[in-house]
Amino acid sequence: MAFRFKNPKRSVAKIGEKEFDLNTMEGMRNYLDEVAERLKKLPMGFRLTAFSQTIRGYVLDMFDMEVLEKYVLEGAYFDPFSLNADLVYKKVSHHFEHPLMLLGRFVYDNFSSCRWPTGGVLGAVYDGKFEILSVGSNAPIGEVETGEYFVPEADKTVGIEMEEHGLVKRAKTCPRKKIPECTSGKCYGTCRVGCKQYTHTERAVVLNAGLGRISNIDKAGSETFVVESWPYEGKGDLTLLFFGHWWWCEPCARALVGAGLKNAIFVSPEIFKTWNWQGEPLEV
Repeated sequence: MAFRFKNPKRSVAKIGEKEFDLNTMEGMRNYLDEVAERLKKLPMGFRLTAFSQTIRGYVLDMFDMEVLEKYVLEGAYFDPFSLNADLVYKKVSHHFEHPLMLLGRFVYDNFSSCRWPTGGVLGAVYDGKFEILSVGSNAPIGEVETGEYFVPEADKTVGIEMEEHGLVKRAKTCPRKKIPECTSGKCYGTCRVGCKQYTHTERAVVLNAGLGRISNIDKAGSETFVVESWPYEGKGDLTLLFFGHWWWCEPCARALVGAGLKNAIFVSPEIFKTWNWQGEPLEV
């Protein structure tokens, strides 16, 4: 596994002759602007993976947990399926300024193909630092065109339209919403077969960190997901910042717990109505 874990700490990114201090809001914002322009030159299906590899290994100051507590609702909405009683989870209910918040929102805004976008930043926390291991979203395998898609669990075909959004194409409507049988928790095979997502955000960060792999994918979107445990137990706590939702489906929870996740910070989607990834306030 090619982890860059605990190499000499670096928080300054360099692109050409430009340098960006990622531990500052301005530096992170300008860096993401520059990266976004460069990613547009790549095929759509490679952009998220390329960005995850680019951001990997940077070490940022972690949240001041005493400050964070002011913005947290503990135990809100989430049930980890009793998979790991030691997992610490919190829900951030208000925006606060921190470069990691900008990074997570950038992923949420720019890489999700789903009508309900999500994004995640996975890292190792040690000595008050957050070392970035990967980012992920419910992102597409490649470009998805308007067309008819089969929903295997419901045994029906529906139409889906995609539109340019950020660095991917996003569904105008979720095909699951068109079928009465596809209630909450059902028909997620459509995410792969219809919207061409290779996985949900939670498993994407595990894959992009080198802690998991997918095999045996069938036409209905079923798969075998193999997870390897975090190899630095006791040297850093595996931590996920999760943007855009307030819970995980069980396969995603199992992937994260299997990888050794210790801390989950849910950033509530409600706050996205008031600010964008560039840290600018929105009209509400």
